[in-house]
Amino acid sequence: MNIPCVARCKPMERIALDGEAQRTLEYWQSLREGNELPSRDRFSPALVKFALPRLLLMQVWPNERLVCRLAGTAIGRIMGRDLTGTDILASTPVDFRMERLRRYSNCFDGFIHWSQRIVKGADDTQIKSGLLILPFADISEDGSHQALVYVSWSPADYDGRLRTAESAFVVPEQSQYFAV
Repeated sequence: MNIPCVARCKPMERIALDGEAQRTLEYWQSLREGNELPSRDRFSPALVKFALPRLLLMQVWPNERLVCRLAGTAIGRIMGRDLTGTDILASTPVDFRMERLRRYSNCFDGFIHWSQRIVKGADDTQIKSGLLILPFADISEDGSHQALVYVSWSPADYDGRLRTAESAFVVPEQSQYFAV
């Protein structure tokens, strides 16, 4: 585990999220059995229809690779392209790659991750972006895990695009980890 919980983690009940992110978190929590992370097969997209446009399904090879397996339509719209099948680290500047990968990898040690950052839209609008990483317990034969990711932005009704898709990956994030 890369992050000592005592030093960096907060109790989950102290997380402050917008309505859809909170509902997504509550749904993910309802899939858990006891203190264990939920298994991927318990997840039903039909039960989070409200959030589907802002959800990603990520495949994570801890400390190695990060691939988007499915991206919601609102994410594709704001990014200006569909991220499905994209190696996220390849779109991330070298200086930020290990930190981005660490954020996902740490979640499989029993954490969820919430981060925020300010990015610029194509029209120079400042957009506050949030990222909630909710890990699944399953480990594939190739050693990879999956995580459900909710992406938010403010203003919530922002209907534009980012300056470039890559611009979403070059801004440092303010991260918090929560013990589950």
